[in-house]
Order: sequence, then C-alpha cells, then structure tokens
Amino acid sequence: MSTTTEAAGALGRLGRTRVRVSPGVGGARCRVRTSVTGTDPTVPTVRPVLTHHDARSARLSLVPEGALLLAGDRIEHELAQDSTISGQEHAAAARAAQPDADAKAEAWRLAVLDESTPNETARSIVFSFVRTGQEELLAPYVEKYLTAGEQAWEHLGTHRASTVLGYIFPTPLASPELVEKVESWLATTDAPVPAQRYVREGLADAQRALAAQACDAAR
Repeated sequence: MSTTTEAAGALGRLGRTRVRVSPGVGGARCRVRTSVTGTDPTVPTVRPVLTHHDARSARLSLVPEGALLLAGDRIEHELAQDSTISGQEHAAAARAAQPDADAKAEAWRLAVLDESTPNETARSIVFSFVRTGQEELLAPYVEKYLTAGEQAWEHLGTHRASTVLGYIFPTPLASPELVEKVESWLATTDAPVPAQRYVREGLADAQRALAAQACDAAR
C-alpha cells in the first residue's frame, strides 16, 4: 500500500492532541502554518493545524499531508469509510486543498458565504484553503477576501468571521501590488474595526514575506 493511500486511510482515524505553547506578546493569538515532515518515507507526512485560539494551549488537528492532495474520488471513498463529524471535517479540508478552481470555489462558498456551514467544518476548510504552489488559483480571491472583510463580520458573526479573515488571507501572493491593494483598501474601508485588524495582520504577513524574499535575494 502506498504512502498516499495510507495517508488517505488515516483521514478519519486521526484524533486531536494538545500542545503547550508560550503566549504571544500581549496574549496574542497563536498561529501554526507549517508542516512537520518525518525522515521515514514509509510514514505519512502530518500537517498540524491550529484549531483553538488559546495563548497557552493550542489544540491541533493532525491532517495527513498526502490526504490533502488526493483526487476527489479518493476523498469520497475515505469519507465513506468514516462518515463521522470528524471524518466530514477532514474531507472538507482535503477538498479545499485541491489544486482545482471548482474545488476552491466550492470551498470558498461553504466557508465564507454559506451561513449554514457548521463552524468546525468551515474552520477546517479555511485552514486548508491557502496553499503555496496554488498562486494562480488563489489570485481571484484577493478581491473576494477584501469583500469578506467588508461583509463577514455581519454576515457570519464574530466567531466565524475572525477565523475566515485571520487565516484565509492570500499570503502566498505576497507582492508589492498586493500590499498596495490592501493598504488602499484599509485607507478607504468602512469595515468593522475588528475586521480591519485581521486584514492588517494578513498585510503584515505579506510584508514580512516580501522582506524575507529581499533578504534572500541580497545574499
């Protein structure tokens, strides 16, 4: 059995764990965006995804990296093996990660536009939506993100809106043009102040990415 297939089979079997983390400055939110890759090629890569914004204790959902990039029919097959709420959340995350325009559009609809989507399902989608290497697919979502900045607080409520705006900023598209667009939006928007704060955090991420790129280029 291939590593990818094993990872897919783990889609509904992975549980949750808790890790201790140090509080950020002023008790700021903790953000986990990196992958953890083992050295044993027979063990599926696992991606930790932050699912609880607590400065002292972050609950991680372990999603197999291989499973995130499976074909849709494989996702549905694995979901049939585990149709629990957890399995459905992992399947939604896997669909959102697909390098496919239709999959991205449906994921966006469910996470950002559809008020009836369960909170945890929407959260799983948001955490898998933005992926390096899918910049062309993410390009149309810059304007959509800014529109969400205007509307999500009222449309989705504080909890879901903060998750969407805090984690679906298109950071892989970091460029001077993106920075200029977001700064212009912030200078003219009437969006709720908390929504603007999340957009500013995304902008800061993009600016840090550009600074890192410039540092590397200067070496």
